[in-house]
Amino acid sequence: MNMTGNREAWLAKRRLIQPQGIKLSADTLVRLENNDGKTLPVVVQANVPGVDLSEWAAGNLDFIERNLLSRGGLLFRGFEVSDHHDFDSFLTAIKLPRMHYMEGATPRTELSEKVYTSTEYPSDQTIALHNELNYIVTWPMKIFFFCVVAAETGGETPIADVRRSMTGWTLKSAQALRGKVGCLFAISANT
Repeated sequence: MNMTGNREAWLAKRRLIQPQGIKLSADTLVRLENNDGKTLPVVVQANVPGVDLSEWAAGNLDFIERNLLSRGGLLFRGFEVSDHHDFDSFLTAIKLPRMHYMEGATPRTELSEKVYTSTEYPSDQTIALHNELNYIVTWPMKIFFFCVVAAETGGETPIADVRRSMTGWTLKSAQALRGKVGCLFAISANT
């Protein structure tokens, strides 16, 4: 059989093969970790390579909003996000109202409109747990982080659900402090 005959035979076999689609539900595309109703954050892990975070998020807005409200945080892992443009697309997909980093106390660089680097400190410095921009009139209701290059060691960004900070307080103890304790904001940042 010559080359033309081989090709014709291959094409004839190929025509007999009918492509079949596969069905993947949202449950199949991702799996959840730390989904015990208590642990922060809920980890949303892509189960298969190539899952576009923006597309997945656009189809799962209710899940994202519900879990942010009830749990305080989500961590997305294993999705196709490679740069701040992909991150910006994700923020657009979830319809996040963004704000400028005004009156910021630490150095940051604006990568695209209202998307900034994290605090630009040397890697040997730590940043204490804090409420983002709580000293300005309008603070962000949600904050999102994206890691381009993971640290070889350390590099953790601690997060906490501030709503739980008064867990265990009694009404009596809170009322006892009323009028006796002031609030002082002290900003000290190496710039």
